[in-house]
Amino acid sequence: MITKKLRGAIAICLTVFLTACSGSAGNSYYKTGNKYMEKGQYEEALNSYEEAIKKNSERAEFYIAAGFANIGLEKYEDAINTFDKGYSPKDNQIVRENNKFLFRGKGIAYLKLGKYPEALLQFASASAIKEASSLDNDLKKYIALTEIKLGDYKSAADVYEEMLRVKNPDVSLYGKLAEVYFAMGEAVKAAENYDLAISKEPDNFDAYFGKYEILSAKGENEQADEVLNKAAGIKITNDISGYKAGILEYLRGNKDKAKEYLNTAYTKGILESSYYLAKISMLENDYTGAKVFFEKYEQELGKVTVSGWYDGMAECLIKEEKYEDALNYVLKGLALEDVSAMKQLMLKKVTLYEKTVDYNKAYEAAVEYTKLYPEDKKMAREVVFLSTRKTK
Repeated sequence: MITKKLRGAIAICLTVFLTACSGSAGNSYYKTGNKYMEKGQYEEALNSYEEAIKKNSERAEFYIAAGFANIGLEKYEDAINTFDKGYSPKDNQIVRENNKFLFRGKGIAYLKLGKYPEALLQFASASAIKEASSLDNDLKKYIALTEIKLGDYKSAADVYEEMLRVKNPDVSLYGKLAEVYFAMGEAVKAAENYDLAISKEPDNFDAYFGKYEILSAKGENEQADEVLNKAAGIKITNDISGYKAGILEYLRGNKDKAKEYLNTAYTKGILESSYYLAKISMLENDYTGAKVFFEKYEQELGKVTVSGWYDGMAECLIKEEKYEDALNYVLKGLALEDVSAMKQLMLKKVTLYEKTVDYNKAYEAAVEYTKLYPEDKKMAREVVFLSTRKTK
């Protein structure tokens, strides 16, 4: 399976190159590969692209598409090798445009491998090329994400700030910027950005949810509840807003009403509802039921890209004292592009390494955590404790 963000990355390439090589050798295989890609059939797509390359090894778009098919198959090293084969040192407009796509593809593959400095270098190389300007905002988003993975929140914030300094900005970026500021410990700036999102889109449930989480984390419960009360005034106009209303009632503690909305949304085909039904089960201390909902979510939606899901599964497994299994979920969650549950996952990482008596890794995880969240004095004390337990 493949993430929604990666589907978008592939879609960009297919849109640009779908008719780029009409009449050339290998074109029929290439078109067949594109059809497979659109269906998520990456093995078949890769086979078609490889046949296209055999027919004409000079077409960069064949390598670009094959590289993304490899990413879809989670063959990231193969993807990098494929992108490298498509690169040309020539200097003309078409080559520069192709190279921009190739650099971007390599960056995504390195990002998936967790090789963040290498990913950043590739995204920077792509950004330096003026051609294919339609990729520029997408590249900025990847650069910001990579900076976050490197713990450089300031640089990520700078990228988002730049992207928002336009006449008609992407409103979702206010939420991204808010998340970064919150991770930096700048809760006021985070809340201000959610306010900006709400001012531009008053029916933006997610912005209300984000501000609520910030105020709750600060212990400002009355103000947090006020935010949710304002969100309750949003009219339910379609199935999606009904689903969001279910999340709202979950956050407000109205479990029965939340279940009603979420079960309705589920029957309408919004399968993501099972995630929040799992969260409600956890609130009811029904971790067995929660685990069933979490597993249902995975079965129906494929590979999970929501970090909170991994955090929830880990919590259920911790209750069962299955610490090794829980740790595996934590590590998978931390490898995702979604960083919304990163703090909780990093806390669990420390705890679970302690539970599995791997004090060296527990110490390393605790040090990593304190670098990102230096305000957590309890973890600072834990670092001191673990330093006495680890082996040299």
